[in-house]
Amino acid sequence: MTNTRTLNSPGPFPTPCRRRHKWSLMTRLCVFAAALLFVILSNPLVGHAASFDCTKAASQVEKLICSDNELSKLDDDLSAAYRAASGDPAVADQVRRDQRQWLAARNVCRDRACIKSAYDHRLADLHALRGLTHVGKPAAVSEESQATGVREIQSVEFKNFDSPGVRIDAGRAVFSHYDQSGNSHNIVAVNIADGSARNLAEGVRGGQFVAEDARYLVYSSEGTNANPLVVYDKRANKGVVTTRLRDAILWGHIVGERLLLAQRGMSSGKVTMLVYRLPAMKLERSTEITGGNETALWGDKIVSVGDRLGIYDMDLREMAVVDLPKPDPSLEANCGNGPLRISGDKAVVRANCARLAVVDLSTARVERILPMVSFGQSFAVAEGLVFTVDPDGKEPDVRVIDLTSGRELARLGIEASFLAMQGKSLLAMKRKDFSSLGRFTLYEVDFASIRSETSRIARVLNGCRAAAQMLKRRGDLHVTLEACEKAGIRGFVEETNLSSELREVVENYARWLTLSFSRYSEGVTILGRIQRTNPSPRIESQMVLAKRKAFYLDPPPKEALPSKNPEPKGVTRVPIDFGSFSNLMRFEGDRLYIGRWSCGDGHDTGYAGVTLEVLDRKTFQRIKRVEVAPCNDQQQDSITAISVVPGYVVLGLEYRYEEEGRPTVAVVDAQTLEVVKRGFVKQEIAGLSQWQGRLLACARSSDQLHHRFDPVSARLLAATEDEARACLNGDPVRLTAWEASAPVHDTEPVVETPRYRVFADRKWPPTTYHIVQKGGGTTRDIRLPERQYAEALAVPGRDALVLRYASGRRTRFTYFDIETQTDVVLFELNKAGDQIIWGRYLFVALGRDLLMYDLERRIVVGYEKELIREGFLDNCCGKDSNNIDRLVLDEGRLIALTFDGSNTRVIDLTTYTARLLTRDFFLAPEGVEDAPFPENSLTPRSP
Repeated sequence: MTNTRTLNSPGPFPTPCRRRHKWSLMTRLCVFAAALLFVILSNPLVGHAASFDCTKAASQVEKLICSDNELSKLDDDLSAAYRAASGDPAVADQVRRDQRQWLAARNVCRDRACIKSAYDHRLADLHALRGLTHVGKPAAVSEESQATGVREIQSVEFKNFDSPGVRIDAGRAVFSHYDQSGNSHNIVAVNIADGSARNLAEGVRGGQFVAEDARYLVYSSEGTNANPLVVYDKRANKGVVTTRLRDAILWGHIVGERLLLAQRGMSSGKVTMLVYRLPAMKLERSTEITGGNETALWGDKIVSVGDRLGIYDMDLREMAVVDLPKPDPSLEANCGNGPLRISGDKAVVRANCARLAVVDLSTARVERILPMVSFGQSFAVAEGLVFTVDPDGKEPDVRVIDLTSGRELARLGIEASFLAMQGKSLLAMKRKDFSSLGRFTLYEVDFASIRSETSRIARVLNGCRAAAQMLKRRGDLHVTLEACEKAGIRGFVEETNLSSELREVVENYARWLTLSFSRYSEGVTILGRIQRTNPSPRIESQMVLAKRKAFYLDPPPKEALPSKNPEPKGVTRVPIDFGSFSNLMRFEGDRLYIGRWSCGDGHDTGYAGVTLEVLDRKTFQRIKRVEVAPCNDQQQDSITAISVVPGYVVLGLEYRYEEEGRPTVAVVDAQTLEVVKRGFVKQEIAGLSQWQGRLLACARSSDQLHHRFDPVSARLLAATEDEARACLNGDPVRLTAWEASAPVHDTEPVVETPRYRVFADRKWPPTTYHIVQKGGGTTRDIRLPERQYAEALAVPGRDALVLRYASGRRTRFTYFDIETQTDVVLFELNKAGDQIIWGRYLFVALGRDLLMYDLERRIVVGYEKELIREGFLDNCCGKDSNNIDRLVLDEGRLIALTFDGSNTRVIDLTTYTARLLTRDFFLAPEGVEDAPFPENSLTPRSP
């Protein structure tokens, strides 16, 4: 915020009026000016608000602030506190996000008390965040402790950024981006030391950098069935030779008159090195060496990383080969080793997918493994420190790790996806998504400040204590954890010889971890370390509670035996044969219709093909199997939509290849349950909408006609007047295709609350939402932060959403209040399945388990261990077919569907929720029955 007040004199009068003069013209003018100033200051519409101009106050809230001295003073204080807090790069982004949410909350106030309360709470949060005792005054903290260790120098942006990656070469970050034509590329080099940028080559179709020295520039271009390699003589200012290569170049380097090129090798974990003589490009030799994923120079040696790390001289003689850690089977991934960074005699390699291996090149051995980096994260190395992008990818965060000890020394508020270093210069590149520009920002690093133990301790003590105050005021555990971690707490959690102050802060941090649903095991490890040196009954009891949480939340081993416990009250096992998929279901009247595809899986009576399963809604007993299409491996027909209209069930059909006359719709007689008509309709049935028992194809532009689907003829007919009017009013409801709860088109809402409609903005990455107010009058268009949202659920009866999105490697659930635009984290889970809301309860599937969360009390009130009691069922490829695949609400029942449906559970919600706790499930003692909720509170209602 900026100070926009027009009256801001240092004293009661303008400066000339302070001088001693006789009653001259100047004196009389000064008296007049003073009187005028008094009148202006007495005007209630010209107040002291620092965050906006009172002469332009428009809203009722702003006018109240300007007309009230205390509120104006609070606005001044808040403006100063905001500037102080947002000036710290480590927390600036968080402060700005919180301020936007706070402004939205303040602006819905309708009286003075509400406004004052809003200011009091925000000031408390800002003071806590900055560790301030009063506005602008730091609490007994040295200047050194406030240093961030990094200073921004400059930045440069590149539009049409197209390079698949950025390569480090001779102290430069080299990449390609589309030129102004949008058809060819410029090859650009950004100097890591000073941030200067220059084009190495311009207008090259598919241009990619290979190598450069004082005389030659070598780059590849786009070709047909080959990769043309161009050697450009910079002295002669022309290309001297072009060679076509079958495989793309991974790395290149010029040594004298030789050009070394690395291509993907024929053998696993190998790279083919080609040696050419310049400028004629005569091939001298070709040989395979260990490596291939990434190659770099170590003085006059070549280091290449593949399954192992190989060290070679410039004549490609093998100097050493180093074994690297194998991939961790628990990660269920093999991402390959690399990137590779070299500093001095140390090579740092991402190995084992989520680890850093530090290799001493002079002795050719792995010195240590640092568990600090996850899939694809960039890092840089300088002066014995590793600067790495946030492994979880959640926050603008570069972590600094000591190579010798593996300790985290600092977190820098830098948003980056690529890092490179040269001396004290840190070059960070950030690109939000494939459509955005690439921004390179140069920072100067203060290594002494980052390493300073005094500074580190002060940052941690102040930051984590401020985080504790934030937790008391806001109750957001995950914001608290992130604030404490930004202060550098992770650098002290493995220490055993801590001061009493540090031990208290570390213990608090570990306790917060145990309260989470995703990081409780980290908390147990830290508390166990403290307990061994300073035993405490409080720590022991906290560890017991966290281990109880682990019993429920940790996934069971595959070899675990099926549960022999009886089904919980209100839960019934219902075997449903979905065939190969459990996607399409429709409840209508007393029936359940299931679109089933079973070809080659041996289900039921063999290869039944595409069928419509008609079940009794109450008992799930089959009424009839309707054969829709035979098995056809080439076309693979399937049902994409089920709609029930008077007298008929209409099925939308889909198949693999376009074929003239092949049916896209089948009409089933609702009484005989026989297919009575098949037809071809250009408009997909899944794209139609339902209105008053009719299927409508509503036009999307004024020059098109509205249509109605006629089940008798299986054709689209012109819509009647009332049907066309319904289309124009937006009354028809689109059919649900497959298992998607989101609409087919972005112009239709995903969910609705009493006063708002929520729309999806689909782009990759990420998917986000925007919210539009219903009805006429003043409308609000609210855009949520861009994240990789998986789902938005409307909270019944409230203008609020439960949002689920990826938070690094975890899944985060938040409660978003639309009116105040506040977003509070409810919890995080390591792995989560489907979720659904019934009344006040949020149900979340976790493997074969079911978690119940009370949105009113913000606690877990139940956890059904092994709701699916049959144990692990291999789907043929190591995955559990007994995991809960989907949660479906059917009036007062919750249906937990397994993949093939065979061990599905149906839960009578009224009966089942009567046994839920009123306290936190994970804090309640084992085997203790809790008191029921108050009478009449079990019926579905909004939180």
